[in-house]
Amino acid sequence: MTRTWLAIALLSSYCPCSSLRAAAAVAEAQLIAWNDPAHIHYFNYQRYLIQAKLYGETEETWNKLNAEERRRKVNEGELFLKEKLKTAMVAAQLDPGSANLLKTVWGEQIDQAIQRVLVARNTGDSAQIDRALAQVHAVSRALAGTAFSWDKVFDGKPPSALVDLKNPDAEDFLAPKKAANFLDSLSAPDIQDALSTQKNFAKFLREKGTPAEAMPGLLAMYSVLSKATGPDREESKHVLPTVVKFLKDEKKIVLEDMEGALGFAVNGDYDKPEKVGITPLVKATDPLIVGKTLAHEFQHIYDMYTGRYYTLDSELRGFKTAVLYLNILKASAPLKYQELLNNDNDATRDIMQDAANYSSAYRQGVEKFAQAVAFGHHYSRWNEGVFFGRLPLKEAVDPTLGAPRELAALKSIRQEMKDSIGKLEKEQESIRGQRERKPSRELDKALEKITKDLYSARSRFNYYDTQVTIKELRVRRMESELAWLAKKARAEGAANGSFDLHLAVDQDYVLP
Repeated sequence: MTRTWLAIALLSSYCPCSSLRAAAAVAEAQLIAWNDPAHIHYFNYQRYLIQAKLYGETEETWNKLNAEERRRKVNEGELFLKEKLKTAMVAAQLDPGSANLLKTVWGEQIDQAIQRVLVARNTGDSAQIDRALAQVHAVSRALAGTAFSWDKVFDGKPPSALVDLKNPDAEDFLAPKKAANFLDSLSAPDIQDALSTQKNFAKFLREKGTPAEAMPGLLAMYSVLSKATGPDREESKHVLPTVVKFLKDEKKIVLEDMEGALGFAVNGDYDKPEKVGITPLVKATDPLIVGKTLAHEFQHIYDMYTGRYYTLDSELRGFKTAVLYLNILKASAPLKYQELLNNDNDATRDIMQDAANYSSAYRQGVEKFAQAVAFGHHYSRWNEGVFFGRLPLKEAVDPTLGAPRELAALKSIRQEMKDSIGKLEKEQESIRGQRERKPSRELDKALEKITKDLYSARSRFNYYDTQVTIKELRVRRMESELAWLAKKARAEGAANGSFDLHLAVDQDYVLP
């Protein structure tokens, strides 16, 4: 881990002065008042200068300045503070003057946290450095609260979410915090800010520790999807916000091997999104191709967030996302599209030709598209009379062959295990009674064995009970999805389709 990398990590992730983008917003007709909360660090710096017996603005001198002079001084001062913090973060050690400046301008906790990073860096121990960086992150969150962004300290707006550490009474710690609705969260200002430009998106990805191998593909995905217009835009506009939401939830994009794949999405407990993997194959693959794969995988992540369980329909949505991605690429950069389609790299040409085939199938209709994905891409296959693959949503809830059948079987097994536990408990109590009346080593051994058997039985019961809960949730989600589809079909005056190819859902789906 090099000093340069650390400096970039610190400055991109934790610099409370890193955004001067909104300086123009300050250039309004009204005056910047003394001690304006939107520029509190500048005024803290003036107090530091006076304490150091240097010239600093006071309320008296400030009130004599006109609007233009105040704006100029604030802009120059905040730019200086930004550079000063950069210097402090990459220094081998902090001199007393710099440490005092940090404490006066940003608070003692930030000073202490940065000091720990410097000490950790001097050890050369990457684990210690990571812990120290995490502490800086923790301090920034403690100072800022959940709705505050360090990038907006100098955005010309008061830090309304800033917690007053000296007066904790200002924070209502007992107030319940309602979780944000997922669909609403995708349009939150912090998510939209991260997507405002490709440069901002790249900065955000690095702040979240995105592997270097994933960066070209993610930025290529951004460059394509951000060019979408018309119906393609309407159907794909949730993908990029989902990427930001996923990383803001502290989920990870990781470099892992999976034979024959460029990327994959992984669910966690109760089918919640857990991680997105990219494989070493991306290193030799055009970023635009990797971007197509990532768009596909983040459609799966979106489905996980909304509670759509993974079926063949899910894969159809993933492939449809790829179809839209290539439509957008072809429309916005036709020469680049042709370059990929006729590429000298055999693997690139093969992927593009395959994509052209399933894109053609999509245009021919849902059934043709489902056939191309299910059997052309081996999501459904028969081998010596045995079926391997993903069931369509409608078949997955069929009580004779789908998830309801599995749920019924698990409930039956769980009940049998519960009955078995009852018998073992009675047997355990009987052995205990015998030992109390007439202790013996034989009864000691019997008690030990029955206790172990009971422990194993309870463990099996707990497993089956957890599986029953998971299957109940999955069946409920799939039934909910079918009901939602039927409702949409009625509203649109259309017949129920065979598959759910709606890439995005609406509030009626996530809030039934």
